[in-house]
Amino acid sequence: MLVLKELAGEKRARFVLKGGVNLRLFAQSPRYSQDMDLDGYPDASDAVRAVIRDVVEGKRARTELRRLRITRIEQGGEPNKDTEVTFRYKFRVISAGIEYPTKVEVRFESLILPTSRRSRSHPRES
Repeated sequence: MLVLKELAGEKRARFVLKGGVNLRLFAQSPRYSQDMDLDGYPDASDAVRAVIRDVVEGKRARTELRRLRITRIEQGGEPNKDTEVTFRYKFRVISAGIEYPTKVEVRFESLILPTSRRSRSHPRES
């Protein structure tokens, strides 16, 4: 959730939350999800990557992490995948001596909102 809070505070970090976390937060789904999946706008790639790096590597929001009783975040240093299209960090959040494995993944592809079938115009056959 801290990743979302920090992304929301960065004006250049344009993204769409999807998957289980989205369902839980906005549709009150009982589904539990430990991973966060996002679609990022390609022109916001640098900003989104910077925010996530800062949170995961512990440079950003240290006070907030302590407030949430998160002792530390353990990860392997660099992102697990860092290509033009995909940016992924797998890491463990440590709180009260318990490790919680998780991942944050962003896909940077052209975001096109789906249109309903009714709004599409199709020529009628004669």
